[in-house]
Amino acid sequence: KQGLDEFHFLPLTGDFHGDLEGTGHVAMTWQGMTVHEEQSKMDLVLAEMKGSADLAEISGVWLSPQSEMSLSALTMQLPDGVKVSLQGMTTETQLKGDNAQTLSSSYRMKLAKLNLENETDSLAVTDSNLELHLNGLDLEGYQGLQAAGGKGVEDTAIQQALDKMLARGATLELADLSARFNGEVAAMKGEVKLASTSLDKLFNGEEGMQALSGQLHASLSDKLGKVVPQLAPMLEQLTAMGYLKADQQKLNAELKLDKGVMTVNDL
Repeated sequence: KQGLDEFHFLPLTGDFHGDLEGTGHVAMTWQGMTVHEEQSKMDLVLAEMKGSADLAEISGVWLSPQSEMSLSALTMQLPDGVKVSLQGMTTETQLKGDNAQTLSSSYRMKLAKLNLENETDSLAVTDSNLELHLNGLDLEGYQGLQAAGGKGVEDTAIQQALDKMLARGATLELADLSARFNGEVAAMKGEVKLASTSLDKLFNGEEGMQALSGQLHASLSDKLGKVVPQLAPMLEQLTAMGYLKADQQKLNAELKLDKGVMTVNDL
């Protein structure tokens, strides 16, 4: 506490247990913190954060096959009547081997509620979901990348590891990206594939883009522009241009990426 500013850091506890076989588990619980800045009129309250992770040593590199985290609530009161509040956020990661040569990773996030408010407007984002799967990663290249962790992309070991991963290619699956905005649904899903390439080719403009292909489907409630008026002009323009198609109380878009060339609803 200093002057009229206040900072309270609540207790943080953690534990680790492991064995001589190169496996372990770490967990932490933080009761949170509160911050008040008098001059900027800013208040922050963070309530209960928990996290845990499994650890495994594979070929001399420590990896986390599984981890999870949860945050009960976060509230920020900012100047000019701006308030941000978040409730019920959870994340989960998984890393597993497909076979002796490749592995897959996944990331999931759920957010029960996010409120954004100012003196004139408010936006409630509820039932938010994000689920990503990265499949077919080269195991040797991934291990090399982890072993060289903390170094810049200009490092030779990093470049060699990335080239090994890029040579095998990979698939990024967007299994779910969805939320309700003031009660109306917006969602997207699909996948993008990276064909065998190299670091030089990937950053060489046209040649790098040709390694990418995929398809994404987006679906929005046709009432989204009414409940979030700020989006209405953009949604109307995209519909008029054919990038959004009205169908059974929804606005749909099909995004296709073929060797670096993107089309939306075949346009």
